[in-house]
Amino acid sequence: MLRNSVLKNLHLLLPLTVLLLGIFLSFSRGAWGVLFAGVLVVYFLALATEQSNRRRTRLVMLGIAGVLAVFALLAAALSIDTVAAMFEQRARLVQDYDSSRLGRFARYALGFQLVMEHPLGLGPLGFRNYFPEDTHNVYLKGFTTYGWLGGTAYIALALWTICAMVPLLFKSRPWTAFTQSVFAVLVAHLILSAIIDTDRWRHMYLLYGLAWGMIATDRIERRRFRLSGIKYQKGRASAD
Repeated sequence: MLRNSVLKNLHLLLPLTVLLLGIFLSFSRGAWGVLFAGVLVVYFLALATEQSNRRRTRLVMLGIAGVLAVFALLAAALSIDTVAAMFEQRARLVQDYDSSRLGRFARYALGFQLVMEHPLGLGPLGFRNYFPEDTHNVYLKGFTTYGWLGGTAYIALALWTICAMVPLLFKSRPWTAFTQSVFAVLVAHLILSAIIDTDRWRHMYLLYGLAWGMIATDRIERRRFRLSGIKYQKGRASAD
């Protein structure tokens, strides 16, 4: 919808509305955050990589229309009393299970103390031997479960993936928009991983696979261009 004519993509409005409403009614703060961050990153990447001023103006108008449509959808959903009450409860930044004595934030500090005491980690599900719930932080979980080496390796994988994808976001390729979408959602998930156990989400590994698929595709394409250039130069030399 960002790249092509809106009139040609009107059939996408209904499923898009259903998806947005479904994410909202999940009352998951994590899902809200991923949606907001993902859409924002994709939109600004589309603006930054668009070379036509006319199409860039069109993107700005689409952004304004999108914001107004989202507000209208929210207003319609919040007009239902039960939905409004649940939204008011879930929209609080800190919930009771976050700030309690052994809540999410307290487990972070205590968990890092365990990391310093157990450089080889506690093993799978070992954190539950000390606390009633999991870490709700994948980076901390990497250290508590697999030790210093495992935690460092996962952080290295995340940073390596993001750094390898960044140059691909600004290349003129038929699949650039797809790469930007994968990048946006993966970054949003990596940020969310600081407060949620995303290691049990199967689609997290799908995102990593898609990311490295894009990285591999770019390397294959660069190699093809390089070989084409060598053949062209050899052809010129033979002609001379």
